[in-house]
Amino acid sequence: MPPRPRRRGTAVLVTALYLLLAAAWAWRLSTPGTVPEDTAAQARIARIAAYLGKAPPETLPAILAGVTRMDDTRLAALERWLDEPPLDQLRRITTQESSDLIGGLNDLRDALLLAWLGQPDAPPPHDTHLMIAAAGDRLDPRVVLHAYEQLARQARANREHASATAILQRAAELPGADWGVMRQLIESARLQGEPAAALRALTSWLRRQPPDSPALDEARDAEAFLLTGLDRASEALEKQIRLLGDGSAPPDPAALERALVCACASGETLRLVPWLERALDVSPDNAARLRWARALAAVSELELPAATAYAAYERLLEMNDAPGIARLIALAPAAKKEAECEALLASALHRPAVRGIIESGASERNVLCQRVLSRAQLVTARQAQKRTPP
Repeated sequence: MPPRPRRRGTAVLVTALYLLLAAAWAWRLSTPGTVPEDTAAQARIARIAAYLGKAPPETLPAILAGVTRMDDTRLAALERWLDEPPLDQLRRITTQESSDLIGGLNDLRDALLLAWLGQPDAPPPHDTHLMIAAAGDRLDPRVVLHAYEQLARQARANREHASATAILQRAAELPGADWGVMRQLIESARLQGEPAAALRALTSWLRRQPPDSPALDEARDAEAFLLTGLDRASEALEKQIRLLGDGSAPPDPAALERALVCACASGETLRLVPWLERALDVSPDNAARLRWARALAAVSELELPAATAYAAYERLLEMNDAPGIARLIALAPAAKKEAECEALLASALHRPAVRGIIESGASERNVLCQRVLSRAQLVTARQAQKRTPP
C-alpha cells in the first residue's frame, strides 16, 4: 500500500528510527571494540539520516535497510545529491538514470522521492508532478500515487485548484487509485469550476472497477450527479436503465433510486413505470414497497390518465399511507371513481390512518369525505337501534 501522510503521533517513531539509522552507521564505520574516528563520515551519516527522516515513518525501516548496504562511493554521490537545488535533485531521481546515485536500485529512487517530498523547499506541486509523471516505470506506481495525492493536497492548500485537478487526473489513471482519490478529484474539479474534467476521469475509472467493488454505488451516484449538473440528465438515465436490465431480474434499488432522480431531471419518468412495478412486486420489506408504491403513484399521476393514477394510489390506501390516501380522494372525481372510492374508504374507516384523513377532509368540506362519514354515522345509528330493546 502507498504510504500515508504523517500524523502527529508518529514523532516518537521518527526519532527512534533516526537514532537507529545513526547507530547502524556508527557500527558499520567502527571496527570491533573501537569507536569510529572519522568525524567527516559521522557528519555525513547524520546529514543523510536527517534528510531521509522526512520520508513517511512507515517507509523508514526499508530505507534504513537499503542505505546501510551502500558502499562509500554511493554514499558520496548521495551526499553530493543533497547539495543540489531541489529541482535538480528531482530531475536526477525521476527523468535521469543517475547511475552514480541510483545504479539499479529503484527502491532507492523511490525512497529518495519520498524523502524529497517531505522537504520544506520543494518546487511548486504542478511542476513537481510533471517531472514525476515523466519518470515512467522508474518509480513504483504506489509511490507515484502517494506523491500525487500529497502534491494535490499542497495545491489545494495553496488554492491552486486547477493544479490539484490536473495532478489528481493523473493519479486517477494509476492502477491503485481508489474511490478516495476520485472523491478528491471531484472536489477539486468542483472548486475549479470544471466538473467535466472530473466526469471524464470518473467514467474511465468506473469502467475499470470489478462488479463487486464496494464503492460502485457511491461512484455511480457521483457520475449521475455530474451528468445531471452538466445538462446531460438523459444520458445519466440511460446509464441507470442499462444497470436495471431487461426487467427479468429484480431491479437494483440503488440504480432505481438514481434512475428516478435522473428521470425527474430529464422529464422522462414514464420510462421507469415497468421497473417500478417490478420493484413493487418483488421488494421483500414494507418500507421498500412503500417507497416504490409512492414513486409509481407520483409518476402515474404526472404521466398517465387519472384512472390509472387512481389505481396506483389504491395501493397506498392498502398500506395506510396518509399522503397517498389524500391523493386518492383528490383524484377520485377526475378518474370518475367517486362511488368506488367512497365504498373503499367506508370499508377502511376502522383504520386510524384512514379515519384521520376522512375526518380532516370532511372538516375542510370535501364532499366525498363528508359522505363517507355520514354513511358511517348512519350505519352506526342503525346498529345501535337494533341493539336497543323494544
